Amino acid sequence: MNRVSVFNYPTGSCISFAEKPSSTHAADPHRIRETDEVSVSRPFDLAYAAATARTAQMPEFRPAEAPAARALAPANAGACRRDCETCAPSRNGLHRVCVADSLDGLDALKEAWETLEREAAAPLTPFQSFAFCRAMAETMLKAHPDYRLHVICVRRAADDAPLLILPMEIETHAGVRVARWLAGPAVQYGDVIAAGLPDDDALKAAIDSAGIGGRADVFDFRNIRQDAAIAPFLARTGHATGVTSEAPFVDLTRGTELDAVLAPQPAKRKKDRRRKWRRIAERGDTRFEVVGPGPRAAALMRQALAFKLDWLEANGLVSRALSRKWVRDGLVAVAATAPATRLSVLSVDDDVAAIEVGFVEGRRYHAFMGAINAAHGEVSPGELQTEETLSWCLDGGMERYDFLPPVQRYKLGWAAQTETVANYALSRSWRGWLYARLYLGFAEPRMKEAFHRLPAPARQLLARLFGQAATESAAR
Repeated sequence: MNRVSVFNYPTGSCISFAEKPSSTHAADPHRIRETDEVSVSRPFDLAYAAATARTAQMPEFRPAEAPAARALAPANAGACRRDCETCAPSRNGLHRVCVADSLDGLDALKEAWETLEREAAAPLTPFQSFAFCRAMAETMLKAHPDYRLHVICVRRAADDAPLLILPMEIETHAGVRVARWLAGPAVQYGDVIAAGLPDDDALKAAIDSAGIGGRADVFDFRNIRQDAAIAPFLARTGHATGVTSEAPFVDLTRGTELDAVLAPQPAKRKKDRRRKWRRIAERGDTRFEVVGPGPRAAALMRQALAFKLDWLEANGLVSRALSRKWVRDGLVAVAATAPATRLSVLSVDDDVAAIEVGFVEGRRYHAFMGAINAAHGEVSPGELQTEETLSWCLDGGMERYDFLPPVQRYKLGWAAQTETVANYALSRSWRGWLYARLYLGFAEPRMKEAFHRLPAPARQLLARLFGQAATESAAR
């Protein structure tokens, strides 16, 4: 079998608090119909402050020695050198908080964003990289002009140095304005992009941005790893929501050979895989390659998505992310442009048998999506491709092969270790407080559980009736 690695890399002024209208575009058709505390300088904020005092239950975000309240007002235009952002000083005056709510604003943050990626202390996720967020944001706004970008950049007031970026978007759900990770349905891990480890004051300033450039009632932080830079802050100040999940991973530092890394696997499983290699070899010459970002990666992404959608339909499953056309279009754009992109391809003669979409950040490989050609399904090409991708990661000096959440049986067949992944909410109004506890913390987990227990035909029918796919992770 031939093994090839292919890498095709593609070569201010501030505005006022008046909200800028988002661009409007016609929504794309779906292939599958889918299933503050803020400044007290505004009347609503005075009402919210009073409600907070009455309930004595909502979280407050104040420094240990709180200075006198400082109104959130537009930053001094003469000192602001960035376009397409709305800016304000933080409550304690130590930071300047700027919010980008358009693609132009996102582009204006590119240099600062990529600088923070290089200086980050915690392991980065590919889902908050500039390249990933930029590609997904464009397709999202075309499909949903009612969504608003809410990309937060906190800078040190003394020298204007960027300290952190929190890439969010705001959508309205049941009358509640919810800030979620940008491109939320496709985001498997969430984290802040920060130089070193972010301090609480900078993170609190970011959360106070709910009052800048559009109001958020609640921040919905999903898929937070234990080692995420934002995890300690959310564990102290956030409200845990949903069900804690786990992400299986293979520790590639166990040895220099694949057999040593996969030592925990039963001998029977390894023997069975050798048998499958013999069977697939009978169909023709096998070839494995890893393709980096570029036009070919984009074409392979389209093929992988087609394989996956066919597999989902055949197995009576629905994917919350892939049922949205804008997510699929965004992933194709990511494959074309994002430096972290890697597509592992196993072919028989000239026929693609299996594709895995992955992302590399630092020395971690993230297995985002696997897809198989049904014509070769009898020989489990996805399992064989995973073995080859693990070998490629080991040869390339990777330290972790991350299957991403949630835990599934096929992942545990490879991974002997897991990492806890949690969800948190931070409320900024009484509406957000109720939404976090009644919906995120109670109703949503139970609805998902009930949905998953339904027969496959009933799941598909509900997904079509409600026009939004319920969450269903797809296993190979």
